Parts: sequence; C-alpha cells; structure tokens
Amino acid sequence: MKILDNQASLPKGHNSFHIHYLNETLLKQRIFEPKLIEITNKFNTFHSALFEFFNHVNIVNFIDFFPNISKSTNVNQGDQDER
Repeated sequence: MKILDNQASLPKGHNSFHIHYLNETLLKQRIFEPKLIEITNKFNTFHSALFEFFNHVNIVNFIDFFPNISKSTNVNQGDQDER
C-alpha cells in the first residue's frame, strides 16, 4: 500500500479512486482532516466505494438500508446519474 502525504500527490484532476486516512500522529497534533491518501483499485464507482466503506467499518446490516449497493455495482447500474 502506497500512502501519499497530501492531495497534491494525486494525479492531476483528483479523479483517481482513493482512500483518505488519519493516523495517530495527526490526531495527536489535533489534525482531524484525513491527510494521508491511498490510490486504490478496490472500487471503481461511488456505490462500490460505499460497499467497501461499510464493510471496512463493520456495518453488518447496511444492505438492509442500502439495498442497491453491492461490490459489483458499476457505472451502468446506477452511479452514472449521481455524477
């Protein structure tokens, strides 16, 4: 996993899928904006990003509240209208 140290390190246009992180050092400095960024291929749509997030934070019943979200959701299945 390659963590970038700020948004300026992202490819031009900020259009790559990525994950923002905080760490203990930033929290101790009272910096609460996620400054660490990882470019990822774990998801490629807004819906699949939500799916990954809900799993990451261990929300086990999210599908009951968001039935249209799944890991396999792609642009042709719903994200296109949300851009």
